[in-house]
Amino acid sequence: MLKLEKGSISIRQFTIIVIVLTLGDSILILPSGVAAISHQDAWLSAWIGLVFGLLVVWFFSYMAGLFPNLSLIQYTTLIAGKWLGFFINLTFLIYFFFTEMCVSWQIGDFMATDNMPETPIESIEIMFFVIMVFAVRLGIDSIIRAAEIFFPWVILMLLVLMILLATQMDMERMRPILENGMKPVIWGSLNAGSFPYMEIFCLLVIMPHVKEHKKVKRNFVVGALLGGIVINIILTQSILVLGEYRTANTYYSSFALAQQVSIRNIAERLEAIIAFTWIITTYIKTTLYFYALNIGIAQMLKLKDYKILTLPIGMISFASIFISIPSSQFFSNIAIHYWALYDIAMSLVVPLCLLGIYAVRKKKLRALVNQSSW
Repeated sequence: MLKLEKGSISIRQFTIIVIVLTLGDSILILPSGVAAISHQDAWLSAWIGLVFGLLVVWFFSYMAGLFPNLSLIQYTTLIAGKWLGFFINLTFLIYFFFTEMCVSWQIGDFMATDNMPETPIESIEIMFFVIMVFAVRLGIDSIIRAAEIFFPWVILMLLVLMILLATQMDMERMRPILENGMKPVIWGSLNAGSFPYMEIFCLLVIMPHVKEHKKVKRNFVVGALLGGIVINIILTQSILVLGEYRTANTYYSSFALAQQVSIRNIAERLEAIIAFTWIITTYIKTTLYFYALNIGIAQMLKLKDYKILTLPIGMISFASIFISIPSSQFFSNIAIHYWALYDIAMSLVVPLCLLGIYAVRKKKLRALVNQSSW
């Protein structure tokens, strides 16, 4: 087995990283995307999406258990063979690249639009990419420990925000329930079930570093469940406080939600809370995808050191942001109407096909693993 670094992840750290990755960028942008489709029934789509998402996460944990000492890239080559495996891995790496690129763009757009309007987005992206490349070069341990350090503060700030918003909720804003039938709810649940949960897929690249493999399946699902509950509460509060129209038409609706908090002129401008938590969770998500991209390319090319790839790939990603995403309107249209289908194709359909090949070749593959360096 080609293991490019010696970092290890405890089962506690793994659970934290699943929660943080589930929150990711979804905590800020998911309410808008789901409300644009399901309107006032977005809360219902979110909870249906949670059930669907947990099934997907369980499937990820099952895939991780097939070859616990191999990464996604390695056992794809093993299962599908050299040439088909190369093609499948290439599609995975392209998915990692586009996801990392899009999430990175969101950070720059959010900061330039809502927090630092006089700062060019290019300057924000340069600072972000420098930090991200540096973190990946330090290895998986540094990324996981950063998530571990910030995790309690992220959860505390979100809890404070949810409690302070409780007095402003109006149940009338979710009525009439199912006004447009179940079709918009189901379509909305695809968005709600794809962004937070299917994009945990990149963790399959780092599974060889996780200790206590027997506990992975449970903690995978528990982490996604806890993260999903937090997201769904924020989404539901967005509908109950802002209303479905404002939620759907404000791309960073959770930020607008935080701006509603006002306690007798004492607690004001608490949108900084949601900005801080979102930047942290999005940074961790982007960095993990960038790490998975570099590790995956290194394993495909059989390199001994993935770090030589970080700077050139980082520069390509940075340049691609401004070539591929011309405007916020373009990105929001792609994110709301098409990205869920891409998530489903890459995180569910392709792995299911891979599992089908494994089922046919199971005995031969097990024998091959036992007799080789895999």
